[in-house]
Amino acid sequence: MQLSVIYVTNRPWKAGDRIKRLRELTRPLYRLRVDDVRVFYDIVEDTVEIFAVVAKRHAAEWLEREGVPTELDTPADGEE
Repeated sequence: MQLSVIYVTNRPWKAGDRIKRLRELTRPLYRLRVDDVRVFYDIVEDTVEIFAVVAKRHAAEWLEREGVPTELDTPADGEE
């Protein structure tokens, strides 16, 4: 995991095979894949803010509960 943290701090925005930009969310913006673990984070100026480190099997559940969808993904008033 230490090597992956260095990878994020040196290239946190670089979408490669381990880092994915989460386009459907405004928070978190990025996911790092490390074996069976997922790290969800944002970049604010020169700081990497880590929101969660979760097992792969719980990643979708965590995103559903904690992720902030983009405006386009948010239901309109009165819609569910």
